[in-house]
Amino acid sequence: MLTPKFDTLQKHVRHCKATIPSSNIVVEDYFYYKDFAHAKNERTYFVHNSEFIMTLVQSRIHLVAWKKFIQFATILHILLHGRPMLEYELLRELFLLLKVKNTPLKHWLDSSDWQIAEAMHDVVLFKTSSMILKANFVVVSADEMTAIDAQQWINIHGYVMQNWKCVFVLLTFEKVEVGATSNNIKGVILDAMGRYKGLTNSDMASKWICLSM
Repeated sequence: MLTPKFDTLQKHVRHCKATIPSSNIVVEDYFYYKDFAHAKNERTYFVHNSEFIMTLVQSRIHLVAWKKFIQFATILHILLHGRPMLEYELLRELFLLLKVKNTPLKHWLDSSDWQIAEAMHDVVLFKTSSMILKANFVVVSADEMTAIDAQQWINIHGYVMQNWKCVFVLLTFEKVEVGATSNNIKGVILDAMGRYKGLTNSDMASKWICLSM
């Protein structure tokens, strides 16, 4: 698994992969290109001092971080307003038309939006788990609702005390597959809470002081 990728090795000998056909090069074949990006980086490294190189690296990191910020902000905006994720790929066309600075030209696909959303969800789960584990007690509230397609859902909220202030957190939003009876809803809540890493059944038994439905 630690074996270097073939294309990575090719970059170090100044070969790049053809993406468009030409008179003597087939797509996906590797060919020598003296101005390939890796070769340019090598020449820059040998010509300039280390301080200048670090400035270039930091500026590149800042640029990449800003591009990712645009992607994250776009996905968060879509989710907050309940819009379909199909809009994600289309919004880049609008950003390019409006000449939004540093709009990403790569990794902006219909599949990447869900990957980024899942990564954001993992971060939220981690922070929520830390908040619950640090709390002395947790008040849980569950509200059942029926969607326009007659499907039953339940949203589960938690309330903890931080610095003598009551802090609200959305724990999960779950679909009730087998009817909204008390036993089924209890099972949905316990299954959902079990996804938080580090939160055991004994933790839930000792921290929960109230369950409101």
